[in-house]
Amino acid sequence: MRNELGRRQGLPFLKFLSRDLVEAACRRCNHCWRERLYTPWITLSIFLSQVLSDDHSCDDAVDRFQKFRFDQGLAAVAPETASYCEARRRLPEGLAWNLVRRTGRASHQRADDPWLFHGRAVKIPDGSTVTMPDTPENQAAHPQATSQEPGVGFPIARILVVFSLAVGTVLDAVLGPYQGKQTSELALLRQIMSVFHQSDVALADLFFCSYWVIAALQARGVDVVVRPDGVREAREGQSLSRASRHDVSMRLKTGS
Repeated sequence: MRNELGRRQGLPFLKFLSRDLVEAACRRCNHCWRERLYTPWITLSIFLSQVLSDDHSCDDAVDRFQKFRFDQGLAAVAPETASYCEARRRLPEGLAWNLVRRTGRASHQRADDPWLFHGRAVKIPDGSTVTMPDTPENQAAHPQATSQEPGVGFPIARILVVFSLAVGTVLDAVLGPYQGKQTSELALLRQIMSVFHQSDVALADLFFCSYWVIAALQARGVDVVVRPDGVREAREGQSLSRASRHDVSMRLKTGS
């Protein structure tokens, strides 16, 4: 699907992101919707196609907009990229996050029963890192790795996502600094633990082989499948009664 969308001409994302959906997301981000050539709906659709295209240039992005307008019988726009770049810069950062969560969860809720595991949703937390342009603002918020000499590295951030095994969409995500206090994948998971619900199954790699992760998820009624990290000795578990699970939950909440 990703490759297919990248190869399509025009603005294919307009078919997946309705104007009403993007406008509602803008309101939630307190972003003013402006009726102009490059509305947030149009600008976001152009930008998504630009990210997936082989070219990646703003010239190619504007050419896609030209193709779309030609197919719609609309007048051509100026070939310069300045207006598009300014419109893209105005998009609030929270807009993409909001739409990812809403569309991902909506697709997950519509998953057919055969796609589930015995009727249960399987959700997968996974972490990675991303680099970004080397600007003073990015360096201040997401400093480069200390192993790199100043001036020769890029700002780096850690990202954690929880996605649906049934449909492959992102259900929630969080971004944080790459290093420092409370920046590990486990720390980021704490911020979006609410995405896991009663009867879910959490499927994770060995980075999440933590007694805290298992206890916190089981306190929410979530079963956990995780690879052993090779350090802790695997032991046969014991099923807890409802009263015992409640006791664990209270201990986690109070920190006792």
